[in-house]
Amino acid sequence: MTAVSAAARTPQRDPRALVLVPAPPAEASSWRRRFSRRVLAADTLVVLGAVSLAAGLRWSTEPRSGDLVVAAALLILWIASVLLAQRRLHHRIGAGAEEFRRLLSATIATFGLASVASVLSHVDLPRLHVLVALPVGLGGMLAAHALTRGHLARERRAGRALSRVIVAGGLHDVTHIVTQIDRRRGRVEYDVVGVALGAETGVPTEGRRSITVHGRTIPVVGAIDRIAQAVVEQRADAVVVAGQVDGGDAFLRRLCWALEPFAVELVLAPGLSSVAGPRIHWRPVDGLPLMRVEPPRYSGPRHALKRVLDVTVSAAALVALSPLLALLAVLIRRDSTGPALFRQQRVGRAGEMFTMLKFRSMTVDAEARLAELRPANEGSGLLFKLRNDPRVTPLGRVLRRYSLDELPQFWNVLRGSMSLVGPRPPLLSEVERYDDVVNRRLYIKPGITGLWQTGGRSELDWEDGVRLDLYYVENWSLAGDLLILWRTLRVMLRPVGAY
Repeated sequence: MTAVSAAARTPQRDPRALVLVPAPPAEASSWRRRFSRRVLAADTLVVLGAVSLAAGLRWSTEPRSGDLVVAAALLILWIASVLLAQRRLHHRIGAGAEEFRRLLSATIATFGLASVASVLSHVDLPRLHVLVALPVGLGGMLAAHALTRGHLARERRAGRALSRVIVAGGLHDVTHIVTQIDRRRGRVEYDVVGVALGAETGVPTEGRRSITVHGRTIPVVGAIDRIAQAVVEQRADAVVVAGQVDGGDAFLRRLCWALEPFAVELVLAPGLSSVAGPRIHWRPVDGLPLMRVEPPRYSGPRHALKRVLDVTVSAAALVALSPLLALLAVLIRRDSTGPALFRQQRVGRAGEMFTMLKFRSMTVDAEARLAELRPANEGSGLLFKLRNDPRVTPLGRVLRRYSLDELPQFWNVLRGSMSLVGPRPPLLSEVERYDDVVNRRLYIKPGITGLWQTGGRSELDWEDGVRLDLYYVENWSLAGDLLILWRTLRVMLRPVGAY
């Protein structure tokens, strides 16, 4: 008998025991699942109602047995498209205009595919589906999402529907990110529960137990190399890595591995807070992930579309609001001596001067009394602000509180000197003191409303106002304009920070 070798007698280990099985990803935050289901249910009901309405109208005028099949197919296709769009937006609930763009794209894709299928199959797609179901369904979904956003914002202001987050990085980068998150409280999903600090040249961080941002003390949960342990201790839902960290790609890879067993997002903040998402594009080159930032555009087709929106909305507003405008003019004349309208020279795009119209909210000698009130100025930078300005009339306080004094500016928009949305229209005395950075506000037309109107109004200091205006100038979009207009309506109905 042939002898059996020693190697053959040695029991072989199962190679599967040598491989670490990846932990299954945990489920997302409960509030995100809850709102995702709520939005999807609302979209489904709206689409069902829109298609049923169109099918019912079609059946009542020209009944055909095949129309029910077409309606059912359109319903399934539309809901599937919306579901796919929502899945891609799972981690961006209530953030930015992308949510609305996805709904629009899903709806257009649905009816585009339905039209192609109709041609290829020689099955008629009833025009009522396009004329009724499309606008009713799309409008209903946009309204449902807007209402859900409002509810989500209220939840966040109450301290609910938030993701607990740890911010990691150098002290300067961490402080910047925490400041930006805190400034957007109620509009972003993050609640910073701790920071993990890494080494930073010239900045001592060892032994630091907390950082203070806007009067809020945030604990330092440890060094940057113990984030995974801090996630467990703080019950964090997300980790934001701010700027460059020691270890680079190898550190991020290990961090991803450490966070795999938990329901924890890893978010990278590359320091491009002044650049909007649509201008950022990933360009992988031979495995190297590169980020390309598009230069801002201050003219071209998009600005032509913006002008179309300006003319359409301003003309409609002047017609629809004409009774209110006439009533306010009469009330202003009765409230105090002087004209109903206040005219003032402002600086527009590229330094062009124009006469801005407003309803008069101050006494007629307001400009003459400005010098004596300057020592009491409560504003910062170039702005003059006085919370209890004695020049404001009783009716003027009401007009300012609800932004009714700005309604005549629709005429400025119609004439082309202003836009619906844009930077704040400055005085010539302010522009004369602009530096090269602030001067970029004049690259586009000033607006009746803007990020400054929806981001704090009179409560904003000069630096914050400039920052918001410059961000808008370089990153504006039509979808963003519509979102700002919607937020402006909400601010007017629930005024905060106006005086």
